[in-house]
Amino acid sequence: MLNVTAISTSLRHGLRRFAKDSEGYTTVEVAIILPTLFTLFAACWIYFDVFRQQAVGQKANFAIGDMLSRETDELNDAYIDNTYKMLALLTHTGTEPVSRTISTTVTDIDGIESVQTETISAYDISMRITVVKNVLYADGSNALAVKWSEARGGMVPMSNSNLSSNYAARIPEMQSGDEVILVETSEYWTPALRIVGLRNSAPGLGDMELTTYSFTRPRYTNQVSWEGLDEGLYIDALVDSSTSAEGNIDGTDNNEATSSYPDRDHRG
Repeated sequence: MLNVTAISTSLRHGLRRFAKDSEGYTTVEVAIILPTLFTLFAACWIYFDVFRQQAVGQKANFAIGDMLSRETDELNDAYIDNTYKMLALLTHTGTEPVSRTISTTVTDIDGIESVQTETISAYDISMRITVVKNVLYADGSNALAVKWSEARGGMVPMSNSNLSSNYAARIPEMQSGDEVILVETSEYWTPALRIVGLRNSAPGLGDMELTTYSFTRPRYTNQVSWEGLDEGLYIDALVDSSTSAEGNIDGTDNNEATSSYPDRDHRG
């Protein structure tokens, strides 16, 4: 007959001896603990690196905004090109497009998941500089409008519809006629080691876009002008198109890839 009491007592004594036993093999303990410590250290370093790179991008953004706010001369394409090169230098990235492989998980109708890969040409760092003006219309109302916008890398010039839908709530209050410089950057960051997340628990960490933006007022003048941009034509175009909320200030359709210059159709 099975003696349950004796078995229970024997198990308790055995567990007690195991808990008090201090003997062991250092090699076995190191083989178990060292990979765990290395994994935790690597994960902490990766998380620290992404926050560090985000801070680097934000500081570079502030530097560009401060530089633009001190300009009193008209800006041009060469100025923006050199600013883009400076951004790449500050963030330790490049200005030329690179090949990038994107993996996407697709689930079919049977619930079976598969990974599809696609190779694209993209930029490590992108930049967009936009001057936003609080325009006083003929009827006495005010509205924020894109005075001019320039983009480099994978970004496109900002349109009025994009401004009103994504940035109107973020832009600080301005008086009629005031301008603010909006600087945006987007950096593609790839971790040295990928951190695999736990489903419904801890998130992983892989490739991501690090975006920054900042607003800066002109310091030494009341406006930041673009070379060849006629302020009078600009205001007239805004007043004439004030009844169309979906169009750009140059009278074109809502297309972010269209340059926001009301007085010219192409770059001169």
